[in-house]
Amino acid sequence: MIKKIFITLGVIFTVIIILLGSAFIFLNTYGKKYDKSSQEYLDDEVPKILTFDRNYFNTVSSPEFKQTMSAEKTTEWLNFVSNNLGKFKKYNGCQGEAFLGTYGLFPLKTKITANYICNADFENGQSVIKMTLIQHDGKWQVLGMYFSADSVLK
Repeated sequence: MIKKIFITLGVIFTVIIILLGSAFIFLNTYGKKYDKSSQEYLDDEVPKILTFDRNYFNTVSSPEFKQTMSAEKTTEWLNFVSNNLGKFKKYNGCQGEAFLGTYGLFPLKTKITANYICNADFENGQSVIKMTLIQHDGKWQVLGMYFSADSVLK
């Protein structure tokens, strides 16, 4: 009787491990297909975003970003960063990758995000910018944008 229970538990445990491993491999592989499109999006959009035009930034920011920061706060933040960095001069590219995550059970939902580190030159020096993207309906949007403190707080 106990032997039967241990065999059953072993089979269940093995199936769970195989399913989790397969899911991890699938998500990792599937997420990599978004690396190219997210990189292309940033290469095209970062120079435009770094002009610090609030109206333009509003068109590329995600609903999640807009929920966490009001339009007034976004304007204040963009003005603060722009005043400290000076005028945008040159985009030096970025490196990162996209991720495919799942959440929920019924129905199972997916969320596609990307994290990148970008480099740019401004009038007052260089800055490292962490860009976080999210994809909605096949379109990349800015989920977060963080400037290195040493470049902004000079």
